[in-house]
Amino acid sequence: MLKTTSRHIKKYRLSIFNESSFCLYIEFNISRYISTAKPEKKIDLKDVNENLKDIQKDIEKYTDEHNKFLQELDLGSIL
Repeated sequence: MLKTTSRHIKKYRLSIFNESSFCLYIEFNISRYISTAKPEKKIDLKDVNENLKDIQKDIEKYTDEHNKFLQELDLGSIL
């Protein structure tokens, strides 16, 4: 036995099967029978939404500050 991965798979050297004189049919298209997809990271949508709201508030705050500086220089405002 060579290694156990975190996905509960044991890897063996092919020579082990030859040494033990196993007669095996080896299918190289393993993903056809076994899912090799890794689980997706779960995203907390409420947390993402709150983060986006905070970013929007910061944009509004800094846009207002920027507009005040522009008005002092008689350059108009953005947005």
